[in-house]
Amino acid sequence: MFSFKSFLLKIQKNLLLILLIGSFLVNCVLGYFYFKKQENQVSSFPKIKVATALPTVQNLLEGYVKAHLKQYNIDLEVVYLPNKYLQTDELLANGEVDAKLDAHVHHLNTFNNSHKPQEDNKLTFIQPVYLAKFSLFAKQKGNIKTVEDLKNLKNDRKKLKILMIKDNFQQTLSLLLLEQLGIIKKKTQIPSDDIFALKRGDFKSCDGFPEIEYETAELLQLKNKFQNDNYDLCLQYPTIMGASNDFLSIGSITPPKELNNTIYSYTISLVARKNNEDSLKIKILQEFLKQEEIIKQAQKKPNGPFTNLENYYMIPKKDIDPLSVIIKNNYLGKTFSQETL
Repeated sequence: MFSFKSFLLKIQKNLLLILLIGSFLVNCVLGYFYFKKQENQVSSFPKIKVATALPTVQNLLEGYVKAHLKQYNIDLEVVYLPNKYLQTDELLANGEVDAKLDAHVHHLNTFNNSHKPQEDNKLTFIQPVYLAKFSLFAKQKGNIKTVEDLKNLKNDRKKLKILMIKDNFQQTLSLLLLEQLGIIKKKTQIPSDDIFALKRGDFKSCDGFPEIEYETAELLQLKNKFQNDNYDLCLQYPTIMGASNDFLSIGSITPPKELNNTIYSYTISLVARKNNEDSLKIKILQEFLKQEEIIKQAQKKPNGPFTNLENYYMIPKKDIDPLSVIIKNNYLGKTFSQETL
């Protein structure tokens, strides 16, 4: 006998099944298009362009960093201009690249002060990456092999001839290194406001070391001048001195224990423009450059990206953020190029 109630129950069950199946199919279709959209967004993410004048940075970026970004379908283009620091500044200021990685905060301050770009195009510090082992070099064929050997020169001649970079920031770093090595010491306490205007006359030789006669040269001319003229020592970055067997490092900057030490203001850092410092591209670079895996890989030997592990100290992950705050607060826009004697 026909039961209307039974008929309704069957319809309800079938409708429920149809609704469940329909809902599942709709969700599958929506999910497919959602993830397809997300995939297209990632695959179409604009290329990140970074300029550098340093071979060490070129190798780092084109090696581990580029490979890691590729895993997320993000393409990194490295614009490498050997020793062309001003050109990498200009590429960044003109918006032709997204960032540069080859200079410290004082360099970008100098560019902003001298070239006076529009406010949005001014270069700005993002975060530190590594501290170069700024070094005291002797000639391989000479008699000086260690810092202690300098004491033997005291009785042989009147003065020790040292060649250093001309600008005040590098002269300050040079004098701080000689002080760190125990070769010179301050005559009197120097106010912190004058730290980047250190004068050679502010120091004297430590006991046992000969008096020093200083001469200067431009950054990229110093190597040839040292090689061809009668100097005992020079102060320079190892990357610029190159892998030549003609020179020997007898002492290098060592990382201070305190992050607020002036020496840390010389860290080679990621630099962007004012108008893109908060962009997604810069945030991505920041995060990748502070990953433990990237930092550890950069320090490995012999497969590390740097040709000589004696040339740099990677900034540890735990120190990157606090050091960034210190550099921004204490140095960004606050240091100036000036004449020193």
